[in-house]
Amino acid sequence: MKRYKSTTIGCDPEFIIVNELGTVISPEVLFGWGLNKFRGNPYKSAYGEDGCLFEIRPGYATDTLRVVTKLRKTLKALANNAKGLKRHTWLTGHYPYNHALGGHIHIGGLNHNRDEVQPLISLLDYILDSGMSHWFDDQAQKRQRILYSHAQYGKRSVYRTTPNYGMYVATESRFQRIEYRTPGSFLISPKVTFLFLVFAKVCALIFLNGPNLSRDIIKSIKYIKRGKPLIERFIRLVRNIEYIKSQKDIQIAFSLIESIPERIKIDWNKDFKGEWRI
Repeated sequence: MKRYKSTTIGCDPEFIIVNELGTVISPEVLFGWGLNKFRGNPYKSAYGEDGCLFEIRPGYATDTLRVVTKLRKTLKALANNAKGLKRHTWLTGHYPYNHALGGHIHIGGLNHNRDEVQPLISLLDYILDSGMSHWFDDQAQKRQRILYSHAQYGKRSVYRTTPNYGMYVATESRFQRIEYRTPGSFLISPKVTFLFLVFAKVCALIFLNGPNLSRDIIKSIKYIKRGKPLIERFIRLVRNIEYIKSQKDIQIAFSLIESIPERIKIDWNKDFKGEWRI
């Protein structure tokens, strides 16, 4: 049996918490010493902060369902252990309350330089940006994030290398992981989060097991209507590939896509705690 290359998927999506007066609560003010020193928290290594932004770090896994499960456990632990946070409004997306938020998807299993990894970045741009983001995201928020955030996060092809992530150590010119920073924060629901992560995994598997296939797929989808039509075409192109059809989380995601309408309206201004049953 042929052995295929595998990938790991992780993320560190950001969100903000707003009180009843409409004031964004700073984690630095709330905790003083920082979230990672939050005493009594079994998930302390999975919390982070960036100014006024809260950040969740669920680690990484080959199975994206495990990543989503860890996300929920970590969000729930934060809500239950941090006094008063549960009663406030938790917001995600691209640019709520003029705060730029990112999804920051980590993709591992690489051993490439920047030139070699470009087919993967291009495929992510088409699938996660032209496909998923155009389908699910608040486009007005997205435009604001691109326009006003530092480094113009939200633009296509924005990523950084993470040479010392986990057990991997990269040389100066080659790296084992990337952090793809184009998507906004996708924490609006477990389903949307899962779909963003699993399609990043599909892109990575295709790239790792056949870089030329990445380019061929882009040629086949680049003129397809953005949103669901593009995602459906992508699924038809890849669903029967051996290393794709053998992955349980990928097959679940492909089935979910069929049940979601092309014109879906998501309220990105609502508190996302309810969707996560926090």
